[in-house]
Amino acid sequence: MRSKLFLFIFLYLFGMTLFIFPHDLLAQSQVLGTWYIPHYVENKDSGVFIDLFKRLENRTGKNIEIKIYPPKRSMLLFNENKLDIIFPAMDIHMPKNIIKSEFVFQKEIYAFVLEGEPVPLSVEDLTGKKVGLVSGYSYPKSVTHSKDIEVDYSNSPINNIRKLNAGRFDVILDDIRLVEDALIKIGIKNVIYNHKKPFALIDFYFAFHSTPEGERMANLFSKAIREMKADGIIKKIIMTE
Repeated sequence: MRSKLFLFIFLYLFGMTLFIFPHDLLAQSQVLGTWYIPHYVENKDSGVFIDLFKRLENRTGKNIEIKIYPPKRSMLLFNENKLDIIFPAMDIHMPKNIIKSEFVFQKEIYAFVLEGEPVPLSVEDLTGKKVGLVSGYSYPKSVTHSKDIEVDYSNSPINNIRKLNAGRFDVILDDIRLVEDALIKIGIKNVIYNHKKPFALIDFYFAFHSTPEGERMANLFSKAIREMKADGIIKKIIMTE
C-alpha cells in the first residue's frame, strides 16, 4: 500500500513539474551566436538571418535565443561551450571538431573594379592590389591572410565603393546585390564586375558542438533546412529580402 502511495505521489509531483516548468524540460532554448552583418543581422529583431532563425524556430519547435557579439567573441564563447550554435558558420573559420547542418546557402563573392581595369577572377589576380572588404563579412583566408595582398576594411559596401571610385582601393570584394543597391543609392556608374563568374563561393551552415545533443540538433535543423529549400523558402529569404 505504501509503495503504491509513494508511486502516486511521485507521478503527481513529476506531472506538476512538467506543468509548471514546461519550457525548461520540453523546449530548452538553444543559444545561437551571430554578429552584426549589414542587411543580414541588424539587431536581434531585424535582418535576413533573423527571419531565418524565426522560421527555423517554427519548423523545429525549438526556442532560439539570439546573442550578438563580434565574430571573434562569438567563436570564443562557442569554444567555451557558452553558445550552442554558430551562424553563419563556414569552413574557413570553424574548427574541425564540429557538427555541421545542411548548408543553408552558398555565398557568391564578386570582384568589382573601375571601368577599364581587368576584373580579378582568382587570388593570384589580386597580387600587389589594395583590396576593400566589409567588416563582419567572411572572405577566403587565401585573401585575408595573403602577404601579397593589402586588405582594408570599411563598415559598409557604400564606403568601399566610394574608396574604389576615389582610387583608394584597386578592387572590392562583396555581395553582388548589396553592391548593386549601393551603386544606385550613391549614383556611381563606372564600377564593373564579371557577372558570369563569382570570385569565390562559400558554403554557410549552422555549427553545433560535437556531442550527442549537438548531433541531434544538427539533424533537426538539417531536416528543417532541406524542407525549406524544397518549399523555396530559403531562396526567398536569402535572395529577395
